[in-house]
Amino acid sequence: MLMLRNIDTAQSVSIALNNTKRIIGIQLLVFFLSKKYDIKKLIQRISEWGGASLFLQLFFRNYIKSEEVRHLMIPIGRAGVISNLFGRNIQIWIICDAIAKNMYHYLKIFNFPAANVILCSIAASEIVTNWVLYRERLLPSYKTFLDFQGMNDYSGIENNVEIGKYFNESEKDHKTSKEMINKIMPNGSMKWIMYHYIHKSIPFYATLHTLQSAFSMKFAPITFAANLGSSSAFLTAFCYISYKQGELTLKYSEKYLRAGLLLPGFALVLERNPLARRSISHYCMCMALYSYFKDEKLLGLYNYLIGNLTDYNQLRTLINMI
Repeated sequence: MLMLRNIDTAQSVSIALNNTKRIIGIQLLVFFLSKKYDIKKLIQRISEWGGASLFLQLFFRNYIKSEEVRHLMIPIGRAGVISNLFGRNIQIWIICDAIAKNMYHYLKIFNFPAANVILCSIAASEIVTNWVLYRERLLPSYKTFLDFQGMNDYSGIENNVEIGKYFNESEKDHKTSKEMINKIMPNGSMKWIMYHYIHKSIPFYATLHTLQSAFSMKFAPITFAANLGSSSAFLTAFCYISYKQGELTLKYSEKYLRAGLLLPGFALVLERNPLARRSISHYCMCMALYSYFKDEKLLGLYNYLIGNLTDYNQLRTLINMI
């Protein structure tokens, strides 16, 4: 029988609280992207995660004294919790979150310059290619977000669908690819940029930065305005470059399109806040990785394997904090 006396709770409770803070972030993201706004379900998910985390930490840290055994058992325990408590998309997101953080970890180990820009560029290539050619690979709520930022309402056509149709045509030349992009920007580049900046980027980041300020209970008007301006500039530049590079790459094969779509990621240099650059590159990489796990059946196994890798790197990510 397990004895309940002399249990060390301080470290377990501290880790469980940190876990709960982290899951609040991911659950709020799903909450707003899904647009279902189920407060009861949101609170239930956060409570279940926090309770399961506390239980696992208390058990493993007090009744399994061997570090070697604990290193083997904790990933199994958390993989079981994740598989039973969360829906499929949340399980996939947790895996993608851990992989993206490990990718950043290794880029920093090998002293790659501008690691966030590298990750954002790789993610941009995958995300926008999928949006144009393989929409079924994307998270449903994220497809809606891309459609909105892609400004179908401005051009009056389904931009990504029309580009996909053009891309699959047998005859392509530079002139017609330019005409395809001109359909998306019928009033010229400058008006398109200003419309997107004012009507798409600013409303999105105003909402996001307001929520962040409310969550942290800190608000500095000048800093808020500066961050809003630079974040919005990044998003508009990202979308504009995604389209304009098509003038050159749409006439060739998919590999050229993917290569050209590395360029939008460089728009991240317009983001002034280092923490925001890190968050944006991480979020984009998670969305890019989602397409690779969307139809995967062995999510529990991946949670276990990625958890071990994360533990080995001694990273405090979502997947090794439970």
